[in-house]
Amino acid sequence: MKRYGFPKAEKLCGPIRISNLFKAGQSFNVYPLRFTSVATVTNIDISNPQVLVWASKRYFKRAVKRNLLKRQIREAYRLQASALKQECLQANISLQLAINYTSKDILPYHIIERSMTKGLERLRSQISSK
Repeated sequence: MKRYGFPKAEKLCGPIRISNLFKAGQSFNVYPLRFTSVATVTNIDISNPQVLVWASKRYFKRAVKRNLLKRQIREAYRLQASALKQECLQANISLQLAINYTSKDILPYHIIERSMTKGLERLRSQISSK
């Protein structure tokens, strides 16, 4: 398996799982991103976090702009997810995560990357405290 890959197994899909995430999830903001997560204890050795990424159609009417933002968010996550995966594996926790782009403007990639770093660090600290 590639170290920095983003395989299908790590993508959160299915209406039941997504609705459960938003019903029971805890969320926090790191501008311009909003993180919503649910962590459950599991007995399975392989527990990769599942991630859902989106940008609002309300602020970005054109699909080209939404896709650009989603690509940048996925890239920032993909490059920094290895520490989060290790934390989940050590704590035997299955994590479901939604990342929402909340700004009304398209911001440069380095701002998204910095926000992703801070958000994932906060998630790791929450997992380690459980």
